[in-house]
Amino acid sequence: MTVRRAPQSRRPQSGTDMSAQVTELAAEAERQFRDGLLEFAAQDAVLARTTAEGLAQAVGTAAEQERLAVIDRLEHLREALAVLAIGIARTHGQLAWFLARASTVLTPVLRWRSLPADRRQSFGTVVPDADELGDAEGAVRRLCSALTRIGTAGVGPQPGPETSPDSRAAGGPAPDGPARTAWPRTPSPDPVRGRRALGASGPADSEPGWRAPAEPSDHRRLGREAHHDHA
Repeated sequence: MTVRRAPQSRRPQSGTDMSAQVTELAAEAERQFRDGLLEFAAQDAVLARTTAEGLAQAVGTAAEQERLAVIDRLEHLREALAVLAIGIARTHGQLAWFLARASTVLTPVLRWRSLPADRRQSFGTVVPDADELGDAEGAVRRLCSALTRIGTAGVGPQPGPETSPDSRAAGGPAPDGPARTAWPRTPSPDPVRGRRALGASGPADSEPGWRAPAEPSDHRRLGREAHHDHA
């Protein structure tokens, strides 16, 4: 009599190459800019830069992140998603759509947990492995670089009722905006702002144009210590 073994269930994939998806998203933004389809008002450019700074503060370099415990790495990734959500809530049009798509790419992070749990109690969450964490962190750094470039690209006219992206899609008149600059490839680095004690230029594995984050604020540090006490 032959005894057949039941097939072992495989853990569902919680990540789908997020870094590659963000790279494609940034390339699409560059193509739209080159074709004259991507325009931002001045306040959108400021918001893009502010969002990039928030992402840089949330997720550090690969070397920094790999030294952290899984619970801390997951906390940083969730903070990056919160930064994107705030940016989406503060604007409309093309920048909001770009940020929303980026948030969708990073949604597998919401299925991750860092604490052990019975499958019946985990609400379908899984513990990510090192490769999945590194992929998500790399995606955040690439997104940070893309938003920095968007924030320093040429800015079109202020959107109004007749010149907003939605009205143009509906057949409204196209604005006659000022000549735009070329799509910036790598923004000028700021060796002072946000650097940690890893050297003035930062590690070699950081994304182009990405700036290392500053030390976490006191309320974040205290919250993390309290989280460890309960974990």
